[in-house]
Amino acid sequence: MDSYVRDPRLTKRLRSQTDGSNQDSCHTVENEFHPNTSAKTYIEPVKDAPPPFDKRPGEAVFRSSDGVIFRVRRAILIESSAFFSHLLTPSLIPTKRKECDTSEFVDGIEVISLQEHSHTLDHLLRFCYPIEDPEIKNPLELGDVLDAARKYEMTFVVKQARKQFAVFAEREPLRMYMMACRRGWVDFPIVAAKASLACSSQCEQLHEIENVPAGQFVTSSEFNRLQSYHRRCGAAASSLISPITSTSPTTNATGNTVQASSHLALPWLAQKNWVWFTCQHYPGTLEKVQIQNGEVLMASGWWINYLRKTQDKLKRRPRGATILDTRPFSGFALSGIDHCSTCKRYVIEDLTKFGILFAEQVEKAIDEVRCSVSYP
Repeated sequence: MDSYVRDPRLTKRLRSQTDGSNQDSCHTVENEFHPNTSAKTYIEPVKDAPPPFDKRPGEAVFRSSDGVIFRVRRAILIESSAFFSHLLTPSLIPTKRKECDTSEFVDGIEVISLQEHSHTLDHLLRFCYPIEDPEIKNPLELGDVLDAARKYEMTFVVKQARKQFAVFAEREPLRMYMMACRRGWVDFPIVAAKASLACSSQCEQLHEIENVPAGQFVTSSEFNRLQSYHRRCGAAASSLISPITSTSPTTNATGNTVQASSHLALPWLAQKNWVWFTCQHYPGTLEKVQIQNGEVLMASGWWINYLRKTQDKLKRRPRGATILDTRPFSGFALSGIDHCSTCKRYVIEDLTKFGILFAEQVEKAIDEVRCSVSYP
């Protein structure tokens, strides 16, 4: 009976040609390094990656850290990666085994061993191929893919993965902020920091810290920087509605004079044909509002109350989504409808349009706030 030994110098893998199946099987080949002995080398089966990285013949072959073989198209990798464009040039890829060569070959192509796990390589390569982008299921997997994309200089992959990072950041902003800081991803912490603005209080963010996995700890200085960013964004967003001291009297629809100590200014607002400016039937108090170019208009009191309430919310949640929240919006809309039966059909439409415009201004305001980030 033949004896089988593992020869560390020969790990050549062969595909079964006898059973006609697509499954790899174990084979023995004569030990070419010991031609005078009857010993044969035991060859383990090749573990193929899932489609489309299992097509034979591949122009280049990668092995993941867990032993999975990826057969890839050289042209795609050369276009996708500055690193692989050098590594995979034809002159650097041997296609024929040399005598006493201890390199590993699959399908006659030398295997390039990579440090990444097969899951990471699969996601990474799918971003490169002209197929649907992979849907990464958790932040840690995304982190590994981004690290690999930066390592192999895959600019397009980083850009595509950033979109999925933003999705995770909306769900777990603090966790993604810490991951980006810990891994030194420039421009990524601001994405998570901006998403954290949806948390209305320090307590909400502290609660999320408790759920951050070990190894992704948050330092007090990093958390304080994030809180400072939140406060500055709150100030920037709420300043879109600014109070102006005034002692000039105001007049309501019935002709009564009402003394007002201050009024609001919206210097970014140019449009004037809103129902709260044009309504002539509002029975309550009218108040001054200063808009673009310093023009002063009289506005219905229910809309002024809406602005003041919104300003307070923006200090705690400085995001455009705060404006578009329909829960408080509906209450003020009903107030406007109840006070004026003539113009009520315009209230919902105008508040909706105004909310969209206001939300855009909020996003512009917080985009101008700098987020200070430190990297390890």
